[in-house]
Amino acid sequence: MTTNNDTRSLSPEIQQYLRVQIVKLRQAGKTNREVASTVGVSERHASVVWQRYLKDGAETLTSKKRGRRCGQHKKIGDTQATKIFRLMLDKPTDIGISGELWTRCRLQQVVKQHLKIQVSIRTIGGLLSHWVMIPQKPIDISNINAPIIPKWLNTEYKRLLKRVEAENGELHWYVEQMASHRQEDQYWAPSTQYYPMLASISRQGQIRFAIHQEEITPKMFREFLCRLTSELDKKVFLLVKKIACLHINNTTEAWLEDHRDRIEVVYLPI
Repeated sequence: MTTNNDTRSLSPEIQQYLRVQIVKLRQAGKTNREVASTVGVSERHASVVWQRYLKDGAETLTSKKRGRRCGQHKKIGDTQATKIFRLMLDKPTDIGISGELWTRCRLQQVVKQHLKIQVSIRTIGGLLSHWVMIPQKPIDISNINAPIIPKWLNTEYKRLLKRVEAENGELHWYVEQMASHRQEDQYWAPSTQYYPMLASISRQGQIRFAIHQEEITPKMFREFLCRLTSELDKKVFLLVKKIACLHINNTTEAWLEDHRDRIEVVYLPI
């Protein structure tokens, strides 16, 4: 069965990831309808991606940079951006914003409330990109063998999507990376500081994240999961690269078992 998901609202990274999966599945002999059902896009979108690939090759799979040129019509200066970044080190509720984790919309509220500036979601996205806080695509296809992902998409992932739908849940990708911030100082040369970031991204491209000032621990990972589930009224199915996540120890596994009605970790085959 096909879906009517509109991929235009997704981030460029996720759009590129989906295009690559569509082409790989079509190359494996799947029909547009089968591809649409597996990947979670419309049948028409699967057809368009495949036809463009046949006509113009692999360059059609790469997301092009969007938005205005760097610095054009810039509303937020460096000093203001630094203030926003420092505010993000707290939870939204600590500075008068409703919510446990940061989102683009909540950052937009912060700018309006603390800087008295009205900016677009695109401008907020530009800030997140500048700070290297836009989550990378869930699977780095260039670093894995080709047979792995198509097989997983056709088996475990397909069954997972049916479970998510049957249990009225929500599928998220777990992302852990370093956010970078250029620290300006009036006496010393500017330096770049790095902050650990935990984030989840839904199939619709909704990003929720938290910034920390110290190394992530299993306890902090569990707190992130707790904050994530508190924001959603559906069960979360969280896709995680087990090899890249060092926080799932015995205590975390016990916590997940106690909260399996609210969240379930699903390990990727890489």
